[in-house]
Amino acid sequence: PVPVTLLDPFPTIKVLVRADWNKERVAVVTAGGTGHEPANIEYIGEGMVTAVACGRSWRDPTVDDIVHAIGAVSGKPGCLLVAQNSFGGRLNVNLAIKQAETKLDTRVRVVFVSDDVVSIMDNVDRSNARGIAGTVLALKVAGAAAAAGLSLDEVYEETRALADDIASIGVAYSRGTAYAQAWTTSLPCIPDDSMEVGVGVHGEPGWMRVPATATAKDIVELMVEQLMPFIPEKEPSFSEKEAEAESICVLLNNLGTVPRLEMSILAKQVLESQIGHLVEVFAGPATYFTALNTNGFSLSVVRLQGRRKEWLMSSTECPGWVAPVVPARSIRKGTTSVDPQDLYERPQPSEHDYVKRFLVQICQSLIEAQDELGTLSAKTGTGKLGLGL
Repeated sequence: PVPVTLLDPFPTIKVLVRADWNKERVAVVTAGGTGHEPANIEYIGEGMVTAVACGRSWRDPTVDDIVHAIGAVSGKPGCLLVAQNSFGGRLNVNLAIKQAETKLDTRVRVVFVSDDVVSIMDNVDRSNARGIAGTVLALKVAGAAAAAGLSLDEVYEETRALADDIASIGVAYSRGTAYAQAWTTSLPCIPDDSMEVGVGVHGEPGWMRVPATATAKDIVELMVEQLMPFIPEKEPSFSEKEAEAESICVLLNNLGTVPRLEMSILAKQVLESQIGHLVEVFAGPATYFTALNTNGFSLSVVRLQGRRKEWLMSSTECPGWVAPVVPARSIRKGTTSVDPQDLYERPQPSEHDYVKRFLVQICQSLIEAQDELGTLSAKTGTGKLGLGL
């Protein structure tokens, strides 16, 4: 387990830090509200995050929280602060950095992640776009680069360049509990027969609604269509270096309550979509950045340039990070030297009209009684007796 400690005075200051940190390398600090677990507290560990300034549920941490987090882990190599882009978050982070550099005599650089493509549509420079689950990829690259011993400026450049390339989009059938309680009078809930495309990670409304009956393929295709402008086109190449520059990493994130089986179906659709052949690194399907109990998921993409694949695939001790994989391009079929026909003696079919009619009548009776048997079994079990028979 990763040794983690709370800073005093808790709960006035809500900061978690690595207890074994020695300040000999660049520290990676992040700041954000709770309710997104495992982000951000479960990303503390070697190879990822050094300290987390925590806000309340879906609320930005205070300036004091962020200053204490920076001061607790920053040494001579300096500190990189990575945060989701939002108006309140940007304001508090910038104020905290000024205070930290003045009072603590430490060097701090900051990367704001603005990956939500829906809010980028009219903001090409991303300065007003919101950050969503793609922030996790930036934290991983920053932590890996810092662990490798890079300088603050080098870690910053690696992380900033990656953040500029990340594109994400989310869909949801429902908003999280905290959002629903706070905004029921100002914004209606998502209707049961619809899902919203382009939602944020705090229940923010999406860009459009589609029928809830849309298939996994339909949903993924719609999301990929919005991500395509941010994905490099695959062109014929004559060197391994060029081929690597055109590949991408995909992060498939569960926003809260989507069953794992359904997330696996979505993963299959992503790999079969028009970007499937570009995917070199696949993170997920997993829970990386939630929005409390939101029933939805998000899809993030980023091109793999330079050492990004190395940073994303490197090991880390933090409990929240699910290691990505390199997708298999083919399925290896099992082989056996034994002919299945030799394992048993196949019975020979026979003709017996009376027995045939008897069996058919029994089967027909069970089919007709399916609902009744299901109702009876539901009183003592799963209600699947009729269907099973």
